[in-house]
Amino acid sequence: MARASFRVSAPGSLMLLGEHAVLHGRRSLCGAVDKRMEVKLTPQKSGTLHIISALGSYESSLRDLAPSRRFSFIIHAVGKLRDRLPDGLRLDVKSGFSSTVGLGSSAAVTVATTAALMEWSGQPYSREDIFREARSTIRAVQGLGSGADAAASVFGGALVYRMDPLEIRRLACCPPLTLVYSGYKEPTVKVVQLLEQRRNNDPEYFERLFDAIDQSVPQAAGAVEAQDWPALGKILNANQEFMSQMELSTPDLDRIIEILRSRPNIFGAKISGSGLGDCAVGIGEIRLRGIEYEQIDVKLSPRGVEID
Repeated sequence: MARASFRVSAPGSLMLLGEHAVLHGRRSLCGAVDKRMEVKLTPQKSGTLHIISALGSYESSLRDLAPSRRFSFIIHAVGKLRDRLPDGLRLDVKSGFSSTVGLGSSAAVTVATTAALMEWSGQPYSREDIFREARSTIRAVQGLGSGADAAASVFGGALVYRMDPLEIRRLACCPPLTLVYSGYKEPTVKVVQLLEQRRNNDPEYFERLFDAIDQSVPQAAGAVEAQDWPALGKILNANQEFMSQMELSTPDLDRIIEILRSRPNIFGAKISGSGLGDCAVGIGEIRLRGIEYEQIDVKLSPRGVEID
């Protein structure tokens, strides 16, 4: 008997090390968080795609999908797999975190949607298949994408990730962290394009920076698996200097990092994400009080994509 619906959830994600360098073949350190995106797929004998979410609603013929910037990742994921689908469908999307904070909401909804479609199609698939399909969708919509956020959403936990040649290595545990939001976020694509312009002006300088970042990742992975948080914190501090050298910090991010590093239970801090806004992350858990910035209540989590 056919199932009436499928519920799939996927975690958000964040970067600890390797922003920008990961787009140039270097390793990164990323992780899944305990805030999740849920997609409920309900089959419908309608030949249409119907999306319901807090962002609004969408309906279109499955065979001639109308574009929508609001739902571009979902629509592209459905379009790529529609030949495997038995009929029309409704997707109800619920998010456990805001898309304005850089926790990989686009990757999470893409992974959850892709997994739901593959489950409904009835064809065999693996987590690796979900990852590759989701990464392809993200790249098609954004025009770029390392896939680190998609890997974290699929596999969960803390990961060493490299785009090319592909490497996904799940670490034995997750470091403790404190995340603080600057109050604003520049789109990742815009920041990447800006940095690429700078890199083109001095490619040797950026190659040296990217190599230094790459070399720090296995050291950080070793610190994670040894649960040596002071050592991990020092590596984050060094990588924050690399972010500053790439002109990706802001006065607000500098202030947040200063606040984090001043606390006795925080071992190091840096920007998390592409930069010029978004969040800073500290290694260690603490409740910050009396600061002018928003602390995001989030932890790294071993849970990846899950199908109910």
